[in-house]
Amino acid sequence: RRNVEGGPRRDDLQHTSYRGLLGMKGDLGEAWSYDAYYQYGRTNFAETYYNDFSVARLTKAMDVVAGPGGTAICRSVRDGTDPNCVPWDIWGLNPSAASISYLQTPGFQRGINTQQIASVAFVGDLGAYGLKMPTANDGFGLVLGAEYRKESLEFISDAAFQTGDLAGQGAPTLPVSGSYNVKEFFAEARLPLVQESFIHDLTVTGGYRRSSYNVDG
Repeated sequence: RRNVEGGPRRDDLQHTSYRGLLGMKGDLGEAWSYDAYYQYGRTNFAETYYNDFSVARLTKAMDVVAGPGGTAICRSVRDGTDPNCVPWDIWGLNPSAASISYLQTPGFQRGINTQQIASVAFVGDLGAYGLKMPTANDGFGLVLGAEYRKESLEFISDAAFQTGDLAGQGAPTLPVSGSYNVKEFFAEARLPLVQESFIHDLTVTGGYRRSSYNVDG
């Protein structure tokens, strides 16, 4: 049975994102240049669910016994386990506002997701040192760099979501948090062998990257 009298269920869902980037690059002499940056990103998650019914309160509100003068009261009122309980006439067309107010409960979920990246790379034109093939116009090229990346998540749900007490939300939604970070080192090389000759362009390129992952549950 839908809570027609109390209004439709409503989900207020928000994602707010922020991102900042700081970088710099320049030359280090005739042969080398550098490019470095730091990036920070964050997304805030907020969800508020309105007009849902509490399963625990539904159970109490439909467990009705005769009270003083034969009036209908919740069994939990008589035994003192929940003196605020108000009977809900599930078959009636106009349940009381007090019973609707007792049954309705909001649900809250919040979360934060962050990402941090720091990177630096050095680019070298080794032709400035005379490192080149006599059959090529360009000298050897080399890139050396390192990068650090961290991503984290924290998700929090209230007791109603954690216990599955919201009638329209299905299974329990439990809080979770964790993070991981990655450290990487890399190198790339470009070796022109023949250019603008009997072969238009014969260049050998290669790269190496080492990554180290650390997971923090």
